Amino acid sequence: MKPIFNEEILFLKENGIDIPKNCWRDGSKIYLNHDDIFPVITFQIIELLNKLKVKKNCIENIDGNKIHIKNTYKGKKYDEIWVNRTLEQEVEENSDRLDKLMQKHVDMTIEYLNSHLDYEKRVQISGGKDSSVMNYMFLKFVLPKLKDKNFKYDAFNTTNDTADTYRQMYKEGLEKSDIVNPLISVRENGKIVKRHMGWYQWIEKVKEYWIPNALKRSCCSTFKEGQVKLMLDKNKKYVSLLGVRKFESAKRAFYEFNIQEAYDNHPDKEYNMPRDWKRIAPICYMTDADIWLYIIKEKIEVNPMYEMGFSRCGCLICPFNSPYTNMLIQKYYPQQWERWMNIVSKNYDVKNVAKRLKWTRPEYLSGKWRVGLSKEWEIIKQKKTPERIQELANIKGISCDMAEKYWDKKCSCGKKLNPDEVAMFYKLYGRYEKQEDNRQLLCKECLCKELGITSKEYSEKAREFREQGCNLF
Repeated sequence: MKPIFNEEILFLKENGIDIPKNCWRDGSKIYLNHDDIFPVITFQIIELLNKLKVKKNCIENIDGNKIHIKNTYKGKKYDEIWVNRTLEQEVEENSDRLDKLMQKHVDMTIEYLNSHLDYEKRVQISGGKDSSVMNYMFLKFVLPKLKDKNFKYDAFNTTNDTADTYRQMYKEGLEKSDIVNPLISVRENGKIVKRHMGWYQWIEKVKEYWIPNALKRSCCSTFKEGQVKLMLDKNKKYVSLLGVRKFESAKRAFYEFNIQEAYDNHPDKEYNMPRDWKRIAPICYMTDADIWLYIIKEKIEVNPMYEMGFSRCGCLICPFNSPYTNMLIQKYYPQQWERWMNIVSKNYDVKNVAKRLKWTRPEYLSGKWRVGLSKEWEIIKQKKTPERIQELANIKGISCDMAEKYWDKKCSCGKKLNPDEVAMFYKLYGRYEKQEDNRQLLCKECLCKELGITSKEYSEKAREFREQGCNLF
């Protein structure tokens, strides 16, 4: 959740959404005030058309800061006037609570750092709002009370950030930091050599136009966290201060102030750092709204990308970006977006996306490159209907009877089968069209065991069948 500043208000208006002056946005939901129980406007992105579409608007009338709301929420009808408070009013109402919350974080940080005097302190800055608040808190409240005031900054030069982000990092101390540069290992003439290379060049030359998606990516480990291990001495003791919070994502919901202890308490999570590299989260228990109210309260200067409407300021191009974020990139960073679309288009050809994933080029470029799933998989994940059966049959060039067999298939081990696994079974064991078929289908792993083949042999055979033009794939 973030306040909607003037620049984003204009962006929304350009796309057909008028809102009161002081609102908040959480994804595709717009709230009058940060603590309202339901959004007053919800919208969706039509990626293929690159447009916003209002799904629901609860605003009946706007009279200054008095907003007439009409809605039914959780069985209760609302037909009343809500007051649209200013950000300054919301800050004033939460001022004491914010100060106490920040003091709690300050005390924990001071106590931890003073009890780890034999550890070198590293403060990580990223150009994002959480990093800015953490750095502000560290310099103003923590550092003056430390027994050892020596520390160093760390920053990631991903080459996939904006000039606005780099300028923000310079303001916060990048010129004094140990910059983590992207150091890529590549194989030449059978030997591993190291060279500096930007993110785009890495995708083009090293990954040969393989692009990251939501299911599979290695860019973060290559250009961010993985670089820490290359830069720091594995034999030294470090304590790093990170601007991360448990409320910022489901992935970090298990985080606590002491990040290493949080990992220790969750055996299913891997603490992918040496044990003598401690990591703490000085602002761990602040929500998005807390962060923004504190920024406004303390007049902390943050990345101007937030004024434009960005909810986060990390890597510009990322498969986890929302369609809304990608619309903002196209408006404010058109050159970077065009460069990326050229790479995605090249990926479409080089990686044979049309045959392998079945997306059309416009569908793929408009956003399907992010998901990492085939069009077939996206169809069969939904409820089986005659229309969807027909759509799948048309895509694959098979009969509706055969297309229907792709739905709700599970292996004896319990795994839900993906389209390639279904295709592989029927290719090897026969289709049995228009006849009773009660056979137990097998996933990749189970079929490999039954046939005595390796996973690599399985994949190569599936690729061979696809290239031969088998419509099952």
